[in-house]
Formats: sequence, C-alpha cells, structure tokens
Amino acid sequence: MAPLWELFQRYGSLRVTATMAELLGVVASPCLPRPLKTLSGQERSQLKALLETTLRPLSCP
Repeated sequence: MAPLWELFQRYGSLRVTATMAELLGVVASPCLPRPLKTLSGQERSQLKALLETTLRPLSCP
C-alpha cells in the first residue's frame, strides 16, 4: 500500500481517489467539477498499474 500512499502525498487524495473511481468504472469521466482534474498521462497509468496488481489477488477465479 506504500505506493498508493505516495500517490496520495504527491497528487492529493481527492484526485487519486476520483481517478481510481473512474478507472474502476464506478463513475463516469470526468467526475470532478471544474477546475479540479483527475490524474492523466503517466500518473494515471501508474495508478492503473497499481490497481491491477493490487486488485488482481482479490478477484475470484
């Protein structure tokens, strides 16, 4: 979970959590009101990879 906490520290918990919700399909994109923005580019890819490696062990076969 340390990588997730690092993302929270670097980009803020609101942006990271909102991006997670978008990536997981819980909300439509964009989910934050202007001028707030979710993560994009390399930061979004990093979070997506983190979610895939974190959630994979939790999924049922």
